[in-house]
Amino acid sequence: MALKKNRLSEDSKLLLDHIKAHGPQNLAQLRPVTGELESDLVKRLRNLRTGGWLEIVEGAPELRWNICSVAAPLFDLGLTPGRTGKGTPKLMGDMPARRQINVMEGKYEPKPFTPPRQGSLDFSAIASRGVRC
Repeated sequence: MALKKNRLSEDSKLLLDHIKAHGPQNLAQLRPVTGELESDLVKRLRNLRTGGWLEIVEGAPELRWNICSVAAPLFDLGLTPGRTGKGTPKLMGDMPARRQINVMEGKYEPKPFTPPRQGSLDFSAIASRGVRC
């Protein structure tokens, strides 16, 4: 995996430096660092966590954030950690061949629709009563 150059804002770098120097911090301890409103700070912390920079400390009586162990050495080098979350996409299977219609030859009649398995269209035999949900 190729690492990218980190493009953190100055406030985010200041926040990460503070957490690295003082260990796990709660929201009340982090607010004076950037001087942001609580909602803006929560959003910044959530984005840093999604980006792989921060992790939530498990087992603490209140919500505390700490530098992710993978991101700590990368911060000094100016690189970014890989994102957590989605892995490789699932395979879709074989795609059907494209249908090609030569409209210049004459009349075209598409093949009639056949259901994929017997009984799959049985629901259409039941009359609709128009009952509201």
